[in-house]
Amino acid sequence: MDFKEMRTNFCHTVVLRQQELSRQLSDLSNKEQDILHFIENEKYDAVVMVKMAKQLKIVRQQRRELKVEYEQTQSLMSSLTSGKLDSFANKGYTYKTNIIADRPQGYVWHKVQ
Repeated sequence: MDFKEMRTNFCHTVVLRQQELSRQLSDLSNKEQDILHFIENEKYDAVVMVKMAKQLKIVRQQRRELKVEYEQTQSLMSSLTSGKLDSFANKGYTYKTNIIADRPQGYVWHKVQ
C-alpha cells in the first residue's frame, strides 16, 4: 500500500467518524431540547427539577466532548487537504476562560463592594 492510498483510507475513516459524530451531536441536541422543554413547560417539585438539571448537565458535557472531537476532525481534514498539518496542533476548545492566566504581571485583584 503506497502513501497516497493510505492517506485516502485515512481521510475516508475521518469522514465516517465526522458523520457519526454529527449524528450523535444531533441526538444530544434533541435530548437537550427535550429536557429544556420539560423544565419550561412542566410544574414539578424541586427534587424532580434538580434531577432534570443534572440530566441537562450530563447531556451538555457529552455534547461538548463530541463537539471538541468533531472540531478536531474538521481541523484535521482541513490540514490534510491543504497540506498544512501544523494548523491542526493549534486548534482546541476552551473549557474555561483565561482571565486569571492572562492578567498582567503585578496585577492585584480588588474587592468589589
